[in-house]
Amino acid sequence: MDQQSELLKYIYQEDDIFIVDEQQEQVAKAIEKPLEVNSSSPPIASEPEPITFFGENSRGILILVNDPTSEFLNTQDLNLLMKIIEAGLKFSKKDIALVNIFKFPTSRVVQEISHNNLISFGTIETISTDKPLNQVIDFHGKKTLFSHQLSEISMDVEKKKELWKALQSMFNI
Repeated sequence: MDQQSELLKYIYQEDDIFIVDEQQEQVAKAIEKPLEVNSSSPPIASEPEPITFFGENSRGILILVNDPTSEFLNTQDLNLLMKIIEAGLKFSKKDIALVNIFKFPTSRVVQEISHNNLISFGTIETISTDKPLNQVIDFHGKKTLFSHQLSEISMDVEKKKELWKALQSMFNI
């Protein structure tokens, strides 16, 4: 057998190879069999799960939280956030995209969700530890604000004041 015929026995099962003419170029022909699936083989890569968010993102305000207990955010923190958004900033649910980064990588969220402003509550560890809290900064060309967890803010008047001052600066209120 030549090298090509020898190689074919590794590609096809032995009983699938027929040598038609050894005198010329030793052509091999395989009879196709259904492929058997080996349960120990690695799974085929699938598309990543689409990023889901609370709101409609009509004003490009991306809000990041990290809550392992909820789809988006626990009820108490969501109520506080919506008070800030609606009563304080005069925006609505339609204006924001609230993403729980517990479910999705932060870098992917920031790349895939269109936004002009980024507000991150308690997620600074997943992005960068050297960014100041409650100060509006330019981070990758976007107005960005890192703040404490909403649960911390709800229990601390000083943290509420710091956040409100930063939000006024971010949205020119």
